[in-house]
This record gives sequence, C-alpha cells and structure tokens, in this order.
Amino acid sequence: MRQKNKIRGISYILFLNIVLVAGLIIGFNALKDAQKINQIKNDYFSANQISLGLLDPLNWSNQVNTILQMEVDSFSLSAKNEKILEQEIQNVMHRVFDEIEIVLNEEQDQVKDKIKFGLLRGAIDLGKFKERIPQFSDAILDEIEKASNKDEVKEVLKQSVTKALKIEENQAQTMRDSIITQYGVDSLTSFNTVASEQASVLELDQRNRSWALISLMIIMLLTWFISIRMKDFLILTFIYCVLLAFVNLVIAINLPMIEIDARIDQLDIPILSSNILFSDQIIFYQSKSIFDVISLMMTKGKLDAVFVGVLLFIFSVIFPVFKLISSIIYLFMKYKAGKIVKYIAFKSGKWSMADVMVIAIFMAFVGFQGILDAQLADLEMSAEKINLLSTNRTNLQYGYLVFVAFVLSNLVLSEILKYITKKNLLANELNDTTNDIATDQKIKPITH
Repeated sequence: MRQKNKIRGISYILFLNIVLVAGLIIGFNALKDAQKINQIKNDYFSANQISLGLLDPLNWSNQVNTILQMEVDSFSLSAKNEKILEQEIQNVMHRVFDEIEIVLNEEQDQVKDKIKFGLLRGAIDLGKFKERIPQFSDAILDEIEKASNKDEVKEVLKQSVTKALKIEENQAQTMRDSIITQYGVDSLTSFNTVASEQASVLELDQRNRSWALISLMIIMLLTWFISIRMKDFLILTFIYCVLLAFVNLVIAINLPMIEIDARIDQLDIPILSSNILFSDQIIFYQSKSIFDVISLMMTKGKLDAVFVGVLLFIFSVIFPVFKLISSIIYLFMKYKAGKIVKYIAFKSGKWSMADVMVIAIFMAFVGFQGILDAQLADLEMSAEKINLLSTNRTNLQYGYLVFVAFVLSNLVLSEILKYITKKNLLANELNDTTNDIATDQKIKPITH
C-alpha cells in the first residue's frame, strides 16, 4: 500500500513539474513572438505612415509623373487635334513674322545699320512668307507625324514633365527604403504583403500559446480536486500553482494588452484616364504592454507621469507578487506567521489594482474604439471624383487574456488558501507526514 502511494506521489509530482515547465517554455516563446510581431508592425507603420504617403509631396509627384508619362506614351493626333495643333502652329508663326517685321522696321541710329536693315527690308517680302504659313504648318505636322520624330517629341515631353515634377527624396523616404530592403523586397507593395504574412503567422502562434498558458493554469487549479480528495500534497500543489501564477504574471505584463490602429484603407482620385491611389495610410498606431506603459511613464521625465508609473507598478505588480509570496510563507509558518504576512495573504486584495487594471484596460479599449470610429467616420467620403475608406483596427491583445487569467487564478488561490486553512487540512497533512516518519523510524533495521 505504501509502495502504491509512493508511486502515486511521484507520478503526481512529475505531472506538476511537466505543467510548470510547459508553462515556462510556452511563455518564453510567446514573449519571443511578441517581440517579433512588435518589430514587424512597427516597421509596417514606419513604411506606411500617412506622412510618407498621402501627406508626402514626393508620393504625389511620382504618381502624377507616372500618369503623365502614360498619357504621353499613348498620345496620338486625331483629326480634331490636328486642326487645333495646326491653328496653334500658324498663330505662333504669325507672331514670329510680326516680331521680325517690327525689328526690321525699327529706326536705326548708325548709317551702316540703316543700310543693312534697308537691304533686308528690300530683300525679304514678309507678306509672301505670311501667305505660305499654312504650307509651313502642314509641313511641320507631317514631320511630327513621322514615327521617329513622334518618339523624339514624346521623349522630350516626358523629360520635361519629370524635370518639372522632380522632388528630392527626404530622410524619412530613405529610412523607409532601408526597411523595405531588410525584408528582401524592392517595393512597398511587396513589403506590405511579406510583412502582413509574417505577422499573421506569428499572431496565430501567439494566440495558440496564450490559450495554452490559460489552459495550463486551469489544469493546475483543477488538480486541487485530486489533491484535496487525496489529502496529500496540498502544500506542494499550492506552491506549483503559485509558481505558474508567477509565470503568467511575468508573461502578461510583457505581452501587448491593447493595439490602437487607425488608418485610411484607400483613397482613390481619378485623374485623366488613370487614378491616384493611396492605400494603408496609417494615421496612428500604438501597441503597449503594462511594462511598456510603466517604463514610458517612469522615463518621461515629468513628475506626475513618474508618480502614476510608480503607483501602477506597486499596486498592479508588486502587491499581487507579495500576496502570492505571503501565501506560501503562511503555508509553512501558519502558527508562527506574523500579522503582516497574514494580512498580505488574506486581506491585501483590496490594495491590489490588478482587477481594476483589467476593467480599466477594457474601458480604455471601448473608449478608444468609440472615439476612433466616430472620427474616422467623418473622414469617409464617396463622391463622383473621390472615394475614401477609413478603418479602425483597434483591438485587445492576448496579453490582456493572460492577465485576466492571472487575476482570476489569484482570486481562486486565495479562496483555496482560506478553505484549506478553515478545514485545518494542512494540519492533517502535517500529521500524516509525521506519522509516516515515525513509522519509518520504527521499522528501520538496527545496524551497528
């Protein structure tokens, strides 16, 4: 019987170790994934922020230049266009001959100039030239219509358009290009595709790991039904539950809690036969964990921000940790534990803001969601010439769920501690252990 109980005890301890180690491994990988996701999304924001797209003159210049280049390439003279161009050429030539006539008829001061310009007036009959202007314009049009000349004219036009619209690349554009290059692609569109795919895969893994952590905490708490029925390993089970709660707390405060993402999905402006198109224009993006918020407040430099950061750290992290540690101390020193340990173990819950933090984050999420929805709705328009679609992608992250799991498990552990203390189960376990030791001493063979 004792051998059977020993095997059962070893199996139970092995099971508790497996759950704890699994929690550590899963939590560590979840933090690694969170860092990778954060890096990818920050790169995505840097490359797609509205200041480098919709509000950037270089982007407008490039798109307008591309459209005009296409228009020049596809340009061909229709019968109507030929008449307009012919008339314009004739008007220009009339102005040229008028200017020549004015110059020839100007009064000259020097004798040699009077003779020179007199000979020119006698030799050149501008009236006859003006009569032949239609023939000149037809000849010019014939030359323009030749394939080789047409290509040259188009090339000159394209170079002129490019030169007129040229804007120097700024430092932010250079930074975006370096980000795109890091992902092994050469265009913003390809970068957006690659970054979105990588982030989606990592987010799926993080979701699975977060739910796995929560499941392990539930499994660990369910072991109490076995432990209480066996009336063994109560202290050991409680210690393992506390250790796993520590793991959940560390993971929860380092995983992102809430993600705020406001963007213009698409802005479409028709121009000539094409469209100026802007997509994924990110107006605002932030993704913060509790630890990020505390660090941000403490390093901001303002006294009020530092004060709030310290309070947040004390009441949301330190107090829950002290409560768990005090619970373990109380288990081992039930009758010798001081008033402070007993107070922290049983009555410090009202000083802990962990549960308040859960509600505050959720309320912040609801508030941001409503504000951004309202503001982005005002941006949206759908007119004959402009189509603008905005999107609010604010959402709670899996760090929030893990933190909720920690808060709930902490409450459950408090109730378990009260229950086993009230039922005096710890004394029974200690008595059983003492009896086993006494029995072992009685049956222990005498050796010389």
